[in-house]
Amino acid sequence: MMIRNKKAVVGETILYVYRFMLVSIIALVVLGIAAVAYDYYIDVRDVEARILERDVIGCIAGNGLLDLNIVPEKDLLEYCGVKNNDRFYVRVQVFNSSMGKLKVLEHGDSGLESVKTIFEGRGTDKIAKYAPGAPAGTWYKINLKQGENLSRGNIFVEAIVSYES
Repeated sequence: MMIRNKKAVVGETILYVYRFMLVSIIALVVLGIAAVAYDYYIDVRDVEARILERDVIGCIAGNGLLDLNIVPEKDLLEYCGVKNNDRFYVRVQVFNSSMGKLKVLEHGDSGLESVKTIFEGRGTDKIAKYAPGAPAGTWYKINLKQGENLSRGNIFVEAIVSYES
């Protein structure tokens, strides 16, 4: 087979080189943007702690009633179905209507509380990413059931989420 129009073949080859360079440049731009996006550090521990607080309240008093007879004092996160809970610390303080403390439910690494205290108001950007995520805590008004008695009460929930290594 004989090529009749050799000028067209040469022109097509030159266009192929330009197309290849254009595709290469686009691929490098996409890879560069992806590398910048993946290198950026986003801290979500405070949000994780808020979600954990909400999940624990939904677990122990989902319908607005906390039955103190069935909620365990230990292993609270396991009771609520939270898996891989070695990074979390949760404390639920239960108060009656006159703010007398009735019960404290907690689970997790209580050493995170000390770490949180150390990091509050201190730290540079280099070590700030290791500070545990710990919002101020949340108050909830609920109904309490102790034995057969039903009364109004308050719950203070605090969750701390540590740095994920």
